[in-house]
Amino acid sequence: MTSIRVQTLLAAAVLWSTNSASAQFVLGYSDSTNAGALFNAADGSLVDPTFIEDAALRTYVTSRKTIEVGDELWAADISRDRIWRFDRNTRALKGEILGGNESTVGQLPGMRGLTQVGSTVYGTLSDSNDTYQQGIVAIDVNTRQVNWSVPLPVTVGSFVLDVVQHQGELLVSRTFDETSHVIDRYDLDGSYLGVFAESNGSGNFNFPAQLAVADDGSVFVTSPMGDATGIYKFSADGTPLGIVEAAGQLAYGVAVLPDGRLMWNQGEFPGELYLDDSLVQSLGIRRMLSPLTVPSPGALVQFGAAFALPRARRRC
Repeated sequence: MTSIRVQTLLAAAVLWSTNSASAQFVLGYSDSTNAGALFNAADGSLVDPTFIEDAALRTYVTSRKTIEVGDELWAADISRDRIWRFDRNTRALKGEILGGNESTVGQLPGMRGLTQVGSTVYGTLSDSNDTYQQGIVAIDVNTRQVNWSVPLPVTVGSFVLDVVQHQGELLVSRTFDETSHVIDRYDLDGSYLGVFAESNGSGNFNFPAQLAVADDGSVFVTSPMGDATGIYKFSADGTPLGIVEAAGQLAYGVAVLPDGRLMWNQGEFPGELYLDDSLVQSLGIRRMLSPLTVPSPGALVQFGAAFALPRARRRC
């Protein structure tokens, strides 16, 4: 009986590992409920309309980017100036990162974009306060304390949105004075390295919002404003390749899927969600999209059943 139980548990572990590794999803927040809805990356079908939901979030349409950090999900909150921490498997709210050792309120002004590199999570601050200027903040994954922050190259008149890792650097989307639209480069210590791509907004990308990086290093950025809206692509070295999707649409969120396709949404009502050029959902998902690899609901059920099975046999 013991050997049967061990074999069953090992089989369950393999099943859990396989399902976890192969389950690819995209998370987006609903304007009407602020719950995080989970979509299947393969076909855009709705997996769970309230994959992330907590009473603390329900009255705030503020959540932006969400990333997986170890056994947690970290969700940026632009209005409450913090990062929410959820259990990766149960999605229960575990705590908050406020940005100050003695803080009881959020101190990370306009927390918006997130990306992880090693033991550091980098975020974009789209506002300023007495502690932080609009720019980039680095947070230690283990201590959940701020390591450092750096302001934008130009703070007056600038507006920062997203951050992603790219070939050992950071790329940050930024608009300056509504006439200069830039993707900046930083090293992982926060030193400014220059411009990856820029535009004056006329006939080119305008108000660069979410960034996404493909496996070959090419970069996508959404342009929801101006006279040439859509999703722009750049080669790994920053060579512009023009609009590749959503031409004429007010694209705001974008995610590169494992098979190379793009999932994106419109930044205006009703927040339609697309898989390449095919409409898949109209659920008010108008903010940043977050590709996730999380244990699928089916894997959780099967994993629990595998543990229950040998116990049932023993009682017999």
